[in-house]
Amino acid sequence: ATPATAKATAHREIDDYHYVFSADCKPYMTWQARALYDSWRRIGAPGRITRVLTCDDDSLATYDHMDVVPDTVVCGDFSRIDANDFY
Repeated sequence: ATPATAKATAHREIDDYHYVFSADCKPYMTWQARALYDSWRRIGAPGRITRVLTCDDDSLATYDHMDVVPDTVVCGDFSRIDANDFY
């Protein structure tokens, strides 16, 4: 490989970036997730992007937008957490 080719294919630290954001199953958050992912892809951002989706079981069962962000991780239902609990 020529020096120019080697430089173009060399691994960069920035390629290891991993963008993570959280969302729920509400329509507004779905719209926001789609806008963020489309912007991230359009600008050619390096690395990976992951959506952490937190919904109650009923909402998740009928949620039709798992494909908004290809890498989506579903977490448990946090709606029952006591906001007054002292951690």
